[in-house]
Amino acid sequence: MDSKRLLTGRVILLVDNDRDVLDTMAEQLDMCLVHKASDYDSAIQYLLGHTYDFVILGMEGRALSDLLETCVLRGFATVVLVPPPVSPESVKIYTSLEFIHFHPKEKIAEIKELLASILTELNKPRWRRLLERVDAEFLSHITPHRGSRMI
Repeated sequence: MDSKRLLTGRVILLVDNDRDVLDTMAEQLDMCLVHKASDYDSAIQYLLGHTYDFVILGMEGRALSDLLETCVLRGFATVVLVPPPVSPESVKIYTSLEFIHFHPKEKIAEIKELLASILTELNKPRWRRLLERVDAEFLSHITPHRGSRMI
């Protein structure tokens, strides 16, 4: 997949407290129009005032929850940069929202490839994306036993 071609011209918001992280991601995404925010207030202003193809969030805590909620309400595909280790509370928040993707913060050098793969996935029908994520072992637990009939 040609990630540069897929991402050319996309509008992306990068949000993180660390300027080095923002600069590293912006360098990776030089074919996109990139907005950067290093605090909650500027991030929320960008989210409410613009439309984005992707929002990449590296913040934590309550600010992350509020920004995620805004992203979901506005329908933006969102990537959360997850620092290790992840708390069970964070996982619950993350998994309850749609259009959210996770990426380890220590692998921000691979952000371009991740966004390109998300774009490729979004072009597939929703039912197909779901089926591709279903594990074969999970399917073995719900198949009928020998002798039973499937209707």
